[in-house]
Amino acid sequence: MGTTKPSEYLNNAASVIYQEYPLSLMGQDYLLPSLVYQLSPLWSLSSSVISNMNDGSFINTSQLEWNITEDSLLSGSFILASGKQSALSAEKQSEFGDSPNSFQLVFKHYR
Repeated sequence: MGTTKPSEYLNNAASVIYQEYPLSLMGQDYLLPSLVYQLSPLWSLSSSVISNMNDGSFINTSQLEWNITEDSLLSGSFILASGKQSALSAEKQSEFGDSPNSFQLVFKHYR
């Protein structure tokens, strides 16, 4: 399905399988490590990475949660993307290099 050459990502994405099915990964070889750790009964940390082994790009999603009270939660998360950025939109240099970085802070109160 995918390809090992970043220059072929956009052409390959126009193929039938990408149009008919909800596929989003464009390469062939990936490493997907993840970590979930309960720091204490009120704090938890999670992180996962999708790493494209063909072009060296990756995207990391990490989250820290704090259960403030029985019915309140504070959560902070970020998405960090890394890879070669494309000079032209018609040709990608890496799968995740053009993805934006983001940060999110969420407060939830259940009642």
